[in-house]
Amino acid sequence: MILCDAGVLLYLVDRTQPQHQACKNAALRLAKPLTTTWSCLTETMYLALHRGG
Repeated sequence: MILCDAGVLLYLVDRTQPQHQACKNAALRLAKPLTTTWSCLTETMYLALHRGG
């Protein structure tokens, strides 16, 4: 299990972020699944909404 923060999640869900493709490629190569907390998920969705939904 790999713990990730809101930054990584935002790069994965927001295709307009410059690091999107690099994070997506890295996540696909991981041997273990990404895990996060509810607070990081909440922060990610808040940031995504305020950056264009």
